[in-house]
Amino acid sequence: MYGGPAGILFAEYKYVPKLPVKDSTLIKTTLAPLQIQWLNRMVDCGQSAAVIVGIEKHALILLANSFTANITKRYYSEHRVTIPQLCDWISLQVGPGGLGHEYQKPGTDRQKSPANMERS
Repeated sequence: MYGGPAGILFAEYKYVPKLPVKDSTLIKTTLAPLQIQWLNRMVDCGQSAAVIVGIEKHALILLANSFTANITKRYYSEHRVTIPQLCDWISLQVGPGGLGHEYQKPGTDRQKSPANMERS
């Protein structure tokens, strides 16, 4: 859990030691049903929640409605962020002047989702 002036972010971290070989192979996050239920409850209560899947030196940020998404190697490679970008994203969610819950609302001018962040 992260907290700051802009609000609270509940984050569940999952680490996968190595990317699969094939682009179409699914990456297993091993989220337990109770973890998914907790994250969904936080979202239903108006809190921010994310699943952060780390593989090697990058991470994938999954937001509400995508906690149980099937993630392929290709999807991960196209949507991953670097660790410094992940830190910046977390700071934006909870820090001073942060976006708080707005990252989940479509159509906001200040929206900055993980998919909109610059990748390397």
